Amino acid sequence: MTRGTVILKNGKVFIALGYSNSDSYPSGEIGQMLVKALSNSSDEETVQIIRELIGGLQKDEFSKDCMESLREIGEAFYNKKAATKVGLDDVYGYYYDYSYVYDIKTRKLQIFHFGQLEYSFKKEDFPFLRLVVENDELLYTLSYDTKNKCFKGIDAEVKKVKRMKKAGKSPQYILEIAKSLSERIHYVVDEVYSSDCWPNAVQKGVTFYPSRKRLKFIFKENYGKWNVYIQLPWVRQGLIHNCTSRKAAMNKLIAYLDGNWESFQSGMDLYELYEDCQQKLMNFYNACDQISITKDEFNESVGQIEKEFRGKLIPLEELDYSGWTKAFGPDRAKKEIANWIFMTHRHIFDCIQKA
Repeated sequence: MTRGTVILKNGKVFIALGYSNSDSYPSGEIGQMLVKALSNSSDEETVQIIRELIGGLQKDEFSKDCMESLREIGEAFYNKKAATKVGLDDVYGYYYDYSYVYDIKTRKLQIFHFGQLEYSFKKEDFPFLRLVVENDELLYTLSYDTKNKCFKGIDAEVKKVKRMKKAGKSPQYILEIAKSLSERIHYVVDEVYSSDCWPNAVQKGVTFYPSRKRLKFIFKENYGKWNVYIQLPWVRQGLIHNCTSRKAAMNKLIAYLDGNWESFQSGMDLYELYEDCQQKLMNFYNACDQISITKDEFNESVGQIEKEFRGKLIPLEELDYSGWTKAFGPDRAKKEIANWIFMTHRHIFDCIQKA
């Protein structure tokens, strides 16, 4: 769920607001409609398209409350910097994922992401807006403030992408820069920590490129020391230990990822194969609740799923798993599937017989 607001104003006067509770990325319908609006040669038609966009968004009491807040506190509603200046940042500390603000007076569109100004376009800059809309995910990836070495040396180029008009280049030239930079990014760490089921623990996700596959790493504090665990399909395994702070643990994880990203990326095929096999077994077990099946038929079906898993495992046995812990690899995956079947399917079949 990616929430957003579209705001139409004339100078300091706020005219209309539309709220969307999902799909508010620049690449979504909102961004596409704004490209259509700004590319129109008529200013009147531009405003009319934005009005229609706002009118087509969610209409309920919450939307009305948003409009009331906007008129009450003005720019501080969507701009964290403005909120801080008037002392409202502590009160209005949460900003919707995206806010799109078009000013009729200046003919300028601003895009805010969680209260931070991401882009600013005058109406005649609509080709750059189209670039953002059509390549949102690529540009968003490049905007990460990550300390790993894959990002070192490209900061200046990223700033050119983020400040496209100041770079003085065409949209196509900027896109070529962005694509070139993306090829040098091997992984991206989530911007924020998320909650975890363990006490005194939080987690971060890591997306590997170009596969776009993800792993979770858990940061847990024990007696003043921070440890990092990797979430495997069958267990959480310790990876980094005895760090003096969570920041130090993060730095060590970045250093570890820098040296092992290729191994992690190749190993994700095994990770997904295991989860796929486990899901097929669960789907079979769930279907058995509604059919009559003998024990031999039950065991034969389970065995066929396991056989298929082992067959698909063969080409993965020669991949590089050196960056993973010793608790991960093809041999361990075969044992874990066999153990999971042994512990689970007898109980499942007993339940079927009693139904």
